[in-house]
Amino acid sequence: MLFTWSEAASRTLRLALLAAAAMNAVALILTFSRGAFVALAVVSGLYVLLRFSAKTLLVAGCAVVAALLFARGAITERLASGEGAGLDAISSGRLNGLWLPLLPEVLRHPVLGNGIGSIIWSDAMRRGAGQTMLVVTHPHNAYLQAALDMGISGLVLLCAYFVHVWKGLRALAKDPGVAPVLRGFYQGAAAGLVGMLISDFTDSSLTPRPSRPSCGSRSA
Repeated sequence: MLFTWSEAASRTLRLALLAAAAMNAVALILTFSRGAFVALAVVSGLYVLLRFSAKTLLVAGCAVVAALLFARGAITERLASGEGAGLDAISSGRLNGLWLPLLPEVLRHPVLGNGIGSIIWSDAMRRGAGQTMLVVTHPHNAYLQAALDMGISGLVLLCAYFVHVWKGLRALAKDPGVAPVLRGFYQGAAAGLVGMLISDFTDSSLTPRPSRPSCGSRSA
């Protein structure tokens, strides 16, 4: 919405897009999701970088100062609300409680993987669930999930697909034959894709899946 807003000629459309972007930002903040915070920061940073100007830099600076003044406590608390300390706290205990124990499972069938949803029957989960591992049905890392289920070959193919899509969006964003407002839309879509792929390091999936609530609790 930000990138489309920059290219929109209609004042009405610009106001509507700005209002929608503001509501979207508030909705993302209310989710209190670290992945959402990261994605929002990535897209906003790319907007400032790609649309660099004194005005854009001033607005971005004011937004950062406002966030530090009014939400620094909430953001800091959320970043450190996981179990343990350091990276474990930031990752909600996933580093030592999930990702590292699951890495050996990737080596069992490194090329083709262990099958869809393989975390459920993995040795690490069967032996460690309820003790040192989080009780989950998803590794909370889209790249680790792809490597577990489809192997390195599947992970490479999925990443290659997203790179292909990103290049296509970037090409459309630079195509002089495309209307300016659509060029802004495609540039924003490319930035959004980057934000999604970065936030996928802590959840989600590189393949289509049904919506589900996040789960990550230990058994009693």
